[in-house]
Amino acid sequence: LNNKQVIQRADKLLKKEKDLHCAKVLKALALVRLMKNSEAFTLLNEVKECFPLDESTLQAMCYCYKELLCPEEIPYLYETALKYSPNSEDHLTQLFMSYVRVREYKKQQQVATKLVKLTSKAAYSYWNAASLFLMGKENPDLGKVM
Repeated sequence: LNNKQVIQRADKLLKKEKDLHCAKVLKALALVRLMKNSEAFTLLNEVKECFPLDESTLQAMCYCYKELLCPEEIPYLYETALKYSPNSEDHLTQLFMSYVRVREYKKQQQVATKLVKLTSKAAYSYWNAASLFLMGKENPDLGKVM
């Protein structure tokens, strides 16, 4: 399928079910790839206001924001999703990665700490340590205290 076909199929789905978030986001992704960014942002904002929780919609929105070079929009999606499912390991890991993209070292360290407490997985301990290292590297005075 090319992007124009994706838009046509999404429009067909949206005529039947106007609140199908995933279809709106896939249409937005096709619009981004056709360089129709303002239309894509309109659809993304419409979906974001509905607080989507399903992983497929959230992932598609992430692709859109990455391609729009707006990674700072992604953390809000997962912060909101975590309000409804605070112990979701998937949402927490995606939130951590979104903080990595925008260099929010303190926040990524807090998420890594929560993941360690939630799962006891060693990988998340490494994420925690790496986040602390990056915080110290970014702020040498803080690094001396650590």
